[in-house]
Amino acid sequence: MGQLYEFAEEKNTNKVVIDVFNEDINPSVNKFGLLCRSHLEVTKSILKGCSLGGEWLEKVLVLYEFEVPYIEKYHYFGSALGGKPSLCSVEITADNGHVYSAELGCNVWVHNPKTEHRRYGF
Repeated sequence: MGQLYEFAEEKNTNKVVIDVFNEDINPSVNKFGLLCRSHLEVTKSILKGCSLGGEWLEKVLVLYEFEVPYIEKYHYFGSALGGKPSLCSVEITADNGHVYSAELGCNVWVHNPKTEHRRYGF
């Protein structure tokens, strides 16, 4: 998520949206092609694990939002963990127009290869 946060900052936005079926990301960039494909594979795996076919799915969007307002159940205000409050939402649109959604939150730092390299093997 830190790399997506870094990318969002570069694009002067606080949102990154992945269209799972179209393997597309907005703002547009080729750098996250593998991430888009992995979201598609996870979606297929979940459907298969639940013995569901995906033919009823119209659209699956994964929305990452950064520097969102603090939400107590997700974020650690003043935590030693630091980072900025962020959310990840999944919206699944069925062929009948019904939208199913889920949301999770956490605190996220902008990607920093130097810091993350130090933690290798942690």
